[in-house]
Parts: sequence; structure tokens; C-alpha cells
Amino acid sequence: MGGGEILAFAINDYLSRETGIKGGLLVPDYGDSFQRARELGIPLRIYRFDALGGKSKLNANIENLRLSLQSWDRSAILHFHSPFTYGCARLMRKLTRLRSIVHVHLDYSEHDLQWPLKDPPATLIGCADFVLRNAVRVLGPEVDKTKLRTVLNAIDVDRFKPATQYTENDHSN
Repeated sequence: MGGGEILAFAINDYLSRETGIKGGLLVPDYGDSFQRARELGIPLRIYRFDALGGKSKLNANIENLRLSLQSWDRSAILHFHSPFTYGCARLMRKLTRLRSIVHVHLDYSEHDLQWPLKDPPATLIGCADFVLRNAVRVLGPEVDKTKLRTVLNAIDVDRFKPATQYTENDHSN
């Protein structure tokens, strides 16, 4: 599982422990997240990720909306692994009115973030401080900084040696 999936499981676990509400996950396929949720006994549903950006985007959103409404109560949180999935699911988000968390993994340009962040999520999580820089510019000076979080991606530093010669400027567009 990747960082976004691990984070979704951690959020679900935390909310279940702290609120006593049995959570669940909406996952895009029958892969690692699906298998792990089944092992842990976490309720889950599959959504149609493959169609969100295609010609049948409306049908995919309607199907995802149906799954959302029948599966979870209003305390549910939608966790999106990328700003673009978040943008594609706009209709589903508006109709369910569920809180959303968006996980940003890359240093997207301001231009790339304009469309998905037209309506900001409840929380925006970056894998490093610099990846949130352009999102903050897009959201504007009135953005509530308490809704921005950095959760460093887990990297096996024994396998992948961090480069010390690069700076934040090396990541600029």
C-alpha cells in the first residue's frame, strides 16, 4: 500500500477509536487496500475510479454517490489520494456534503490546482511542506492554515538514500 492508503487506514482507525463510530473505507479496486480492510474487518465498498475522468464521468459519480449514501452516515470522511480525483468527484462530494481530505503527493503547479481546488477540502495534507506551497497560493491568503497538514511520506532510508545537495528551489516549476 502507498502513503495515501496507509493514511486512510490511520484516519479510519483514529476516528473509530476516538469517537466509537465504526468506520469504513471506499476503495477504487480489489487491490492491497481492499485485502487489508478485509483482514482487519473494516467495512468497505468499491467505487468506480476508472470512470471518474472518462466519458461516463456522470454515471460514475452517480454510482459512487449511491454507494456513499447507502454505505456511510453523515460522519463519514472522503479521503482523496490526489487533487484530481477530488476534482473529478465534485458532484458526489456536493450531493453527499461529506467532509473531504485531499492528500497531495507531488509539487503541482498553481495552474494544475486551480480546477480541483475550486471548492477546498476540509483538510489538505501534503507529503512535504513544499508540495503545499502552490495549493496555498491557489486557495488564497484567507485559507485556514489549521486545515493544512504535512505528513511526511515514509521512505526506507536504508534503501533510498536522501540527496543532500537538493533544495526546495530544485522542486519549483
